[in-house]
Amino acid sequence: MPEIKWIKITTNMFGDEKIKLIEKMPDPDSLLIIWVKLICQAGKVNDGGAIYLSEKIPYNEETLATVFDRPVNVIRLALEVFKNLGMIEIDEDGVIYLVNWEKNQNIDALEKIREDNRRRVAKFREHHKQLALGNVTVMFGNGAEENKNRIEEDKEEDKALLKKLVDEKRFSEITIGGQTLSYIIPLLKGEISCPAGALKFYKEALAKLGIELKDLGVDS
Repeated sequence: MPEIKWIKITTNMFGDEKIKLIEKMPDPDSLLIIWVKLICQAGKVNDGGAIYLSEKIPYNEETLATVFDRPVNVIRLALEVFKNLGMIEIDEDGVIYLVNWEKNQNIDALEKIREDNRRRVAKFREHHKQLALGNVTVMFGNGAEENKNRIEEDKEEDKALLKKLVDEKRFSEITIGGQTLSYIIPLLKGEISCPAGALKFYKEALAKLGIELKDLGVDS
């Protein structure tokens, strides 16, 4: 599930009777920190309050201890306390659920984030599908002067303009297969992970355009 960057925590959190009970227990600060970490983890997963490493791998006491950087016995105590107070539920597969997650969060906003991420992933997959099929369009220039040509047309005047843009390091004005050259360069440098097939295709496309990797600051 797509990760989100924010969650809601009510300002009267410490007025809740369950939190007050926890504050009277041994090592209350550790328990409360773990509770907040669980809330944040549920936000990262963004799946209705569920907390898991992946959809097929739930967290257990040991993995939570590693992720939260807390002793296993403290994690074990915290989960038992939260379960007894009705703050969490743990299903038969070991997946932890925060009770009343939807009540306390803006579900419409969370669902919009999930849907936006679904569309982004679909667009990314379609882009690489088109790369695999060789359907690449090159765009360069700005405004009314924008040109759009297939690589196969191999026009010398287009190559000259592209070379000028490269020499002037105007990488954001060159788009290959839906990605700007300013984005493609970090892929070629290995700074951003990319499928090997896509890398091969970008290199071949640049070669067809007469653009050498060294001109982009990329080691061949």
